Amino acid sequence: QALSLFNLKRTEESEATARLAIGAAKNMLKAGSDDRQLKNVVADSLTLHAVILAVLKKNQEALIELMEAVRLSPDNFDAQFSLGRAYFGQGDTAAATEAFKKASSLRPQDVRAKFFLATALERGGNIDGATVAYRNLVILAPASAEGHLGLGALLVKRQETLIEGVAELQRAIDLNGDSYEGRVSLGRALILAGKPGDAIVHLKKAATLMPANP
Repeated sequence: QALSLFNLKRTEESEATARLAIGAAKNMLKAGSDDRQLKNVVADSLTLHAVILAVLKKNQEALIELMEAVRLSPDNFDAQFSLGRAYFGQGDTAAATEAFKKASSLRPQDVRAKFFLATALERGGNIDGATVAYRNLVILAPASAEGHLGLGALLVKRQETLIEGVAELQRAIDLNGDSYEGRVSLGRALILAGKPGDAIVHLKKAATLMPANP
């Protein structure tokens, strides 16, 4: 019910209902034994509540809920992934990286977990680790424009891999020609590569995609 209300954008109602779900789940846990499945139920309820709280801009409360969810059920993918996003949003890239690593290990085929792991590693200054993570993402999901975009932008930043970076950014554009970030990144990379004429078409497209961006 809480999830349905949340999807209907009835956020205040969904928050109150999620609280009831947490209470009911915790009562089940108290009534039963130290059951792993029941702990996972509580973690699911806490994670949903945390997502709702984040939408309501109650980020610190959301973080506390997610920490409890992970404590109760460390192998809960949604809890670990959401915890990573919460830490990342607060600028704690080290904690975010650990949560995303755990989430990625729980679901090795999950594209989102690998993308956020690579992004957190990059934001935290671990460029080599981020490069490996982006490469793994591209191998896992070759049709993901975001993976090629992340890898390409990082390779361009390293400059010694500029040619490969341009190729990855071009691949991202081939997959999603309406990506503002992709067009701007490719335009900048082509300028760095000494091809400003080739960059113009991508920068013009970027300007049409986001005309209010100065």
